[in-house]
Amino acid sequence: MKKIVLIICFLIGGFLLSNAKPKMVFECGKLYDWGTVRLKDSPLKAEIKIYNQGEDTLEIKKVKPMCGCTTAPLSKRILSPGDSAVLKVTLNIEQYEGVVAKRINFTTNETESEKYLEIKANVYQPIKLFPSRYLNFSRMFLNTESITKLVINNISSHDIKVTNLIVKPEILKLNLKVGDIIPKDSDFVLEAKVIPVELGQFNCRVELGFNDPDMPNVIISGWGKVDPESEKNVDYSKDTDTTATKEVQESKQGSPATVIPGSERLKLPKGTELKLEETPKLPVEPLVPDKEVKTETPENKVPVQSEPVQKIELGKPVEMLPPVEETKKDKKKK
Repeated sequence: MKKIVLIICFLIGGFLLSNAKPKMVFECGKLYDWGTVRLKDSPLKAEIKIYNQGEDTLEIKKVKPMCGCTTAPLSKRILSPGDSAVLKVTLNIEQYEGVVAKRINFTTNETESEKYLEIKANVYQPIKLFPSRYLNFSRMFLNTESITKLVINNISSHDIKVTNLIVKPEILKLNLKVGDIIPKDSDFVLEAKVIPVELGQFNCRVELGFNDPDMPNVIISGWGKVDPESEKNVDYSKDTDTTATKEVQESKQGSPATVIPGSERLKLPKGTELKLEETPKLPVEPLVPDKEVKTETPENKVPVQSEPVQKIELGKPVEMLPPVEETKKDKKKK
């Protein structure tokens, strides 16, 4: 009897052990929210506990923040049932405004699929830039002035004063200076002008400082591509679709035309004349048939005699109809 009881207990214990699994639970749930924060609070920090509420050992194999602005070192990766670890989360919000949401993914022995923790914050900034924090000069030309604009919006309830202004390179000129005031709840259109003196990529940087503790400074980047001045009036946006033969004459200066790589368009120097010659049309000869084709007319059409239709009624014997008389032409064919 005792042996039977021991065997049953052994079987039950083995069954329970086989079904034992780890279970990872975050102290804050699946979301940690800092609420409304200021730039001066950056970087945001939090210590989040992770528990193993399962019946088997939990192994946290990998912790992967999905953004470079987030770090999340873990105090330990092996948790026995009932044990816990601390996740130290850091979020850099210097380049953000408004609602920011990031994920941290976890790979464990609990399930094959990854689990995740979402972190969130609402970054308040009294100064907003529209449409973005970038000065986009797009296409520029050597020794020719280029202008771009963006809007600085003061959404606070007080005036904000410009306390610092650093512009690089020096050839970049702004319609804003130290001491200027942006009134509360109003917009200021920032205008940037530059006359590029070198071909190739143009980059610039503007650092603005304000007397508002919630937004001590703003960094604005900018760029553009500088082309030769001779290309100023050349429009590459339209493709020419023609089958005519093109003959390009050299300009008065003697500069030949060149084909733009990767395109069928021609890059023509200023003053170049473009002459289009039409492809000569070949003479069209009338078609003459090799043999005469006899067409069927009502005069030579042979009448076709159709078979009579026989009606069949249920319950009555079927009578055989007499055969159709053959014509003389049919007899000759036979």
